[in-house]
Amino acid sequence: MNDGSGLPYLSGNSTTSADDLCKIVWTVEADLEDGHLLYITGDPAVLGCWKPNMAVLMSPTEHTNIWKAESQVISLGHLYIYLVVQKEKFK
Repeated sequence: MNDGSGLPYLSGNSTTSADDLCKIVWTVEADLEDGHLLYITGDPAVLGCWKPNMAVLMSPTEHTNIWKAESQVISLGHLYIYLVVQKEKFK
């Protein structure tokens, strides 16, 4: 079936299984000052739904100034931002 747009029209119940999850690895180059941490937040729930207090802490890698975070998400194409914060003023 389609709605005239040429795209299929689907109806029914939606379910998500472990097979539907995608592993995403975010990496960014950031030269942080001492006492600062790097977080990522965005629209998927695993990134905190834009709530800074639920953001994901990024980890330094073995490469200088390269930070990384990993998570499982249901789909691709999410919006996100990085937050640089002072250790003692966040969370």
